[in-house]
Amino acid sequence: MPTADEIINAYVRIRDQKKELTDRHKQELAPFNEKLGKLEAGLLSILSANGSESIKSKAGTAYITERTSVKTQDWDTFLPFCLENNLEHMLVQSAAKQSVLDYVEANGELPPGLTMSTDLAVNVRRSSK
Repeated sequence: MPTADEIINAYVRIRDQKKELTDRHKQELAPFNEKLGKLEAGLLSILSANGSESIKSKAGTAYITERTSVKTQDWDTFLPFCLENNLEHMLVQSAAKQSVLDYVEANGELPPGLTMSTDLAVNVRRSSK
């Protein structure tokens, strides 16, 4: 039966190998992610210039999606606001995006201590052949 030292040593060695592989994988993927980002920007430019939300080709369909991000800017302001207004459902490790969006829709403003940003992204779906 292996000793605790042998098991810990093996665990640390494998964890280090996993980290090396993950780091190498990130480096190998970086040029592909950069190229995809440039292609997405090109498609977004074409879609915006045409006033379109999607464009279909023989290769597939590119379409715009909206991504919203809600981040806590000032936790010391946001937490008391939630507690005082019985809005604990907005509390998670970060602000609960859908609950915050519902609040903004109902009240026309963002709760204090938060920032919100929305950006457009292009998705590409392969055509079915």
